[in-house]
Order: sequence, then structure tokens, then C-alpha cells
Amino acid sequence: PEGLPCQVFISHAWAEGIFEFGNGVRSAWPAGHGLTNLYCCLLANPQNLDLEVFLNVAPLMNPFAQALQRASHILVIPNSKISIYSRLWCVYEAYLGTTMEKVCLMPATPHARRQGYSCAKVLSIPFLLGLLTSLLWRYVIYPKYGPGHVFQVIFSCLAVTVIASLWGVVPPQMQKCMAFVKSLHALGIFIATSVCLPW
Repeated sequence: PEGLPCQVFISHAWAEGIFEFGNGVRSAWPAGHGLTNLYCCLLANPQNLDLEVFLNVAPLMNPFAQALQRASHILVIPNSKISIYSRLWCVYEAYLGTTMEKVCLMPATPHARRQGYSCAKVLSIPFLLGLLTSLLWRYVIYPKYGPGHVFQVIFSCLAVTVIASLWGVVPPQMQKCMAFVKSLHALGIFIATSVCLPW
């Protein structure tokens, strides 16, 4: 059998445990692109046979380079023990991925300050603004206009939430799509908080 087409190539340094490796692959996997097949040397190459038969060829003709040429993405999986690029073969894979213009991804944890800023921008600030609007609405607007307008805003909030969730299913053209989803999410939180007291 010829196997499955190579879509994602895994580059790693053989210094990580299987659980650390699995967590890295899951974290960096390019979701939303319909990719399901990966090439990983520890699973693809016959490790219990004489690998010299496969590797004693020109670098561009060995199984690693052949798989990398066919993949559209490269997952670079770091580990907690050594730099992945202390292994020369990983440097060569990075070189090939760059020259072949592959999409290179690496799992990373954002800084705490950036996480806090993102959380405030998408959750806390819309919530507080919505709460202030809710107080204004409850004690100024609601007594004058009644509950009809409140239900209109509730349905608008539901519509915004549905649109945001559906848009998130669309394969992201990354930054613009995610910025739009975050904006809708923040708007939904703001509107939902705004109507909580009058409702």
C-alpha cells in the first residue's frame, strides 16, 4: 500500500517523552484546514530495521525530505530538555521548510501580561461597560419605554452570539477572522450584560 498523503510534517529532537510530544502536537495542530494526516519519523520509519538503507542517500532523497516536500505544514515540537535546533537534522528540516515556503507552526504559551490584556479586552471591559449601561437602562430608560425594547435587545444579543459561533466554524484566514469573532464576542457580552437588570 502507498499509504496516505503527507499533509503535516513533524520536526522534533527525540528528547521528549511521548506525553510531552503528544501535547505539543495537539497544541500546534493547524485546525480549520481539513488536515488529518501527519508524518512523524518515529512512527513512519521502521525503527527496528537498519535505517542506513533509508538514510544513506542524498539528503533531498531520504524519507524525511520526501515527506516534507509533500506536506503543506511543519509542526516544530520543542521539549523541556534541550533546544530542538541543537540537533542538526532539525536545522536542516527548518531550512527545507523555509526554502520550500511551508507553513511552520510551534506550540507556545503567551505571556501572562498578554493573556490578561486579551482577557480584559474581550471579557472584563465589555462586561463592565455593559453593567454600567444596564444600570442606566434600568433606572432611566426602562421606566420610560417599558419591556418591549428590552426583548428586542435580547434577541439582537442572541443573533450576535449565533453569528459569532457560526463564523468561528469557517476556516480562519487567521488574524482578520479571529479579530472579527472576538469583536462579536465582546459585543455579545456587552449587550447581554446591558439587558440583565432590566430583564
